[in-house]
Amino acid sequence: MLRALPAAGGDKRAKNLLSCDFGAHNGWARYSVNLLRVPKSWRVLYRDAEGQFQPVKSRGPYATEKDTFNKVEFAPVTTAAINLEIEPEDKWSAGIQEVVVE
Repeated sequence: MLRALPAAGGDKRAKNLLSCDFGAHNGWARYSVNLLRVPKSWRVLYRDAEGQFQPVKSRGPYATEKDTFNKVEFAPVTTAAINLEIEPEDKWSAGIQEVVVE
């Protein structure tokens, strides 16, 4: 597991595990040092038996609070792949500090 935990939201020393550019047709992920914003929204999707990504059945809201771990609990799924779908704030990139799947 990669960890890059900031002391606070404005901590310029912390590296971001993933930052995603959604302005282009093809997405990408980069490990870098950036100033990013909390995403406008996000959700978890899993790949079903037919190979299509479906949203998980969450047991609560998808929080987007700054300076805390935002987690979501969802009904168990059997899958070989999980996607995090992130909608950044307008004209900003969004970052992920840590991902833990249990």
